[in-house]
Amino acid sequence: MALVDTVFYEDKYGGSAMDDELFERLCRKAENILNRMTFNRIYAADGVYGQRILHGTREDFEAFTEDELDALKYGMCSLVDAILKLENAEQQALAGNSSSANMKSRSSGGESFSYEIRKTVYDEALADRQKRDGLFRDALMEYMQPCAFRHNPFYAGSW
Repeated sequence: MALVDTVFYEDKYGGSAMDDELFERLCRKAENILNRMTFNRIYAADGVYGQRILHGTREDFEAFTEDELDALKYGMCSLVDAILKLENAEQQALAGNSSSANMKSRSSGGESFSYEIRKTVYDEALADRQKRDGLFRDALMEYMQPCAFRHNPFYAGSW
């Protein structure tokens, strides 16, 4: 059971249309990132999403409320967008595309041009794991603030 589908992503979240195969691949990546950042506490049990709650030495499953589930769905869509933008930045970098170059100066007559490369956060995240993790965390946290949940799914450890 997928947490989000292309209908939710496009109609509710407002994401750009993409083919189902790409969307499913990005969702799998997003789910892996979510699992890492929440210490595998968020999962589906019998088709219902919720989270693992620790009570001393006992562990329970608590289903998400509608609001919590919405926060999770929107967070996942935001994460899918971040992953897609990062992949696009990687493809452009591999292709040697200078589309991120901006005109810095220009001379007339002798026609001298110079360009300045402006890196986006996605360009910087390609080379730095901490920046990439921060980018993913920010995408999730845009909708998944810990206060949006009865139990903070991010409470163990730090990112």
